[in-house]
Amino acid sequence: MIEARTMFVTGLEISLRGRVLNAQPVELLSSRDDKLVEVVKDVNDTRFVRRSYTQRAIDRFERVGIPFVEALNELHHIFDAAGIEVVPATIFQPSEEESPFPLVVATQYLKDDINTASRDAKVHVATSLGAVPGDTSKFLPGPEIFMPDMFRVRRDNTGTDSLVLVDIDPYLVDRWATSISSNSRDIWNSAYVRTISRHMWGSWCQPDERRAVIGAFVRSLS
Repeated sequence: MIEARTMFVTGLEISLRGRVLNAQPVELLSSRDDKLVEVVKDVNDTRFVRRSYTQRAIDRFERVGIPFVEALNELHHIFDAAGIEVVPATIFQPSEEESPFPLVVATQYLKDDINTASRDAKVHVATSLGAVPGDTSKFLPGPEIFMPDMFRVRRDNTGTDSLVLVDIDPYLVDRWATSISSNSRDIWNSAYVRTISRHMWGSWCQPDERRAVIGAFVRSLS
């Protein structure tokens, strides 16, 4: 019975691996920074996002001194602790025969961008972003993470929406490096506040939402 269960689970893993690595491209999202990000579809016409990394990209993420998988776990921890949902990820390390990329990550496909989210969802994520600098983990998110398209919208069966972090490249900064002097800390903090505020004003909010959303971010920071 145990052997049969093990074979069944192994079969599922092999099936999932094949579905991810052999899925057909539907839309190219990015082909820069030594990685390929695509919307793909499998044999069941299920769409998801496939992120394929070259060794050069992997080395860049591992400069903080931990393997890619640990860096991704740290990224999840930082945002989870702040109250921000991170899209779940499944990681594969294909053979050369399976893929030209040494590491492939599959995540759920969420197509609706942040502009379609409710004001309540934006206020929630703004409040959570204000809590990120106060996290006590060893690492801080790198500035490369904070892009206008870092969030997508998820809606439940009742129509209630939430914002999910989907740009999960694990760029990290060692917190110690920003704490060696007040100047270093101020540089990271000011860049963080400036970047998030700019996105809220120019990309994430409608004009009538800016006061509530940016206000929530500032109150959370303080």
